[in-house]
Amino acid sequence: HTVGAEPFCSPIYLDLLFPLHSLIDSLFPARDAPIKPVIISITGSPEDIISGLERISNVAEGVPSHMPLWVEIYLSCPNIPDKPPLAYGGIEVTTYIHAVASWKQKMDYLHPPYTYLGQFQAVVGALAAASDAVDFIIACNSLGTSQERPFLVALVCPRCTRLRWENVCTLRKLLGEYESGELRDVGIIGVGGVCDGKTLGAMQRAGADVVGVGVEVGVGWCRLSGG
Repeated sequence: HTVGAEPFCSPIYLDLLFPLHSLIDSLFPARDAPIKPVIISITGSPEDIISGLERISNVAEGVPSHMPLWVEIYLSCPNIPDKPPLAYGGIEVTTYIHAVASWKQKMDYLHPPYTYLGQFQAVVGALAAASDAVDFIIACNSLGTSQERPFLVALVCPRCTRLRWENVCTLRKLLGEYESGELRDVGIIGVGGVCDGKTLGAMQRAGADVVGVGVEVGVGWCRLSGG
């Protein structure tokens, strides 16, 4: 997703997987096909999440090994009126993570920007209660993209990436230190504001295992060279 909650439901995106598979096969011999995971983002009530996982599980059986399906539990959309991001509530996060604990797809949790320690501790505690449920965390979503709220749009720009680095850094520290170490292997994908070699390096030093780029490069704000 690139503009908050998508206007289309997951079956539409699942239908795109097989043309995508055919395109990859036409470009690469089978032995040279790159491993390119597809992350499918789903949201809704816990029951909606389970329903989406069932659909994805059925489709995954026909997807080749070089295009594995991963699932993102999207609890952080800031743009739905009167629906604050669920990820700001520790109880809600725990409910969702327990709901998906029995599923075997690689799964991640996309969280909004956190600003105080208790928010991080609630998430880490929820993950510890179902340590096999989540393989990685995406840190972190924006605070909003509505053109009617330009002060929120500003928080997406490269000048405000420090909050994102601190989110990655805090999560990495808490995951690594948690009790018996069962969360040490949970990966972190750092996203947001990465637009050049300097911001890329900062995200990696903060503790991100993988760094995502997209909006910053796509709209031509800057380039990833140099730094």
